[in-house]
Amino acid sequence: MEHSCRGENGNVFYFDGSRAGLAVCLGVANVSGDGKIGRRYALPLAVAKALQHVFHESVLGVIVIERSRYAMLHRGMVATTRPNRILLAISGDEFVARPELLLHEYHHVLCQWRTGYLTRWRYVVECVRNGYLLNRYEQEARAFAAANVEHYGGFLRDQGNVAAVTPEIT
Repeated sequence: MEHSCRGENGNVFYFDGSRAGLAVCLGVANVSGDGKIGRRYALPLAVAKALQHVFHESVLGVIVIERSRYAMLHRGMVATTRPNRILLAISGDEFVARPELLLHEYHHVLCQWRTGYLTRWRYVVECVRNGYLLNRYEQEARAFAAANVEHYGGFLRDQGNVAAVTPEIT
């Protein structure tokens, strides 16, 4: 059964109904007991629906960790992925405010890790051969994000969620 709650930032989130799910939903639970990994971030429903529209599958099972210490070890990067997981060096709200980054990282998880196309070994080999920027996995994710960012933003606008598609100006 699906339940909902309103997070700290006022967005409505959906979770599985467990007490742990509620704690994560409200942003009061750390992913690890000691907090070294970071905090789990629950996507706003409108963003999750827009991603589902773009990827043609649910994204609710993908775990997003904000302010991950592990991600922060990757100097110069704001995110890294693992199977079914996105680790952010930034906040979840900053992540959602950057549609191309959001699509890029979800592409890694849903289209590369989940299918078995991307593995840790293949990624390392690809980086050694071609470097980070010319790595085929990164090129594919960048191309996917660039090709779908307007589609994603259009879906959010059609749903009346203009704030989620307007990047913050810094």
